[in-house]
Amino acid sequence: KNPSVLIKADDEDLLRKFQKANGKLEEILKKLFDFLETKRMAFPRFYFISNDALLEILSESQEPTRVQKYLSKCFEGVKELRFRENLDIDQMISPEGEKVDFVKSLNPADCNNQVEMWLEKVEDSMRDAVRDHLRRSIDDYVAKSETQEGRVGWLLHWPGQVVLAISCLFWTKDTEDALITEQNAGLHKYAARLQEQKQALV
Repeated sequence: KNPSVLIKADDEDLLRKFQKANGKLEEILKKLFDFLETKRMAFPRFYFISNDALLEILSESQEPTRVQKYLSKCFEGVKELRFRENLDIDQMISPEGEKVDFVKSLNPADCNNQVEMWLEKVEDSMRDAVRDHLRRSIDDYVAKSETQEGRVGWLLHWPGQVVLAISCLFWTKDTEDALITEQNAGLHKYAARLQEQKQALV
């Protein structure tokens, strides 16, 4: 229906031009993949996301908040970060809505908005925040765990993973103490105490 196609198809240079264009495209793709690999080596959590997603993140480097939709792929259990008006990041938020404040806020502009650099600082801030929460939660547990009401209050006050970690820590300590002081009789007493704690939660 379009005779121009037939005329162009007779062009003997057409195949050579397509082959040359394909060669250039492959060269460009190789350089692009090499570039993405350098970004992944700088921030290994980028290996968890696709090339298309990584390209979008890198192309939006001047808009740090646009990284939010990919955070859960980089950091399991993190849905979003809280950005202040000046783009300071001071909190991480889980999919369940639990919030953990950072010990010290950070700003992507301090890293010239290079995504791999400021996300690495976010990762460091996450570690510091969890470490700080664990330390403060231990002190809080010691102060409140003598009464059922205090222990329940402690459970409800701290994020779930912190409660889990500190509960395991004190369960191990209390079990060892019961064994050392009263052997099997101590374990039975401690089991009864654990049963009371469980009832207070239900």
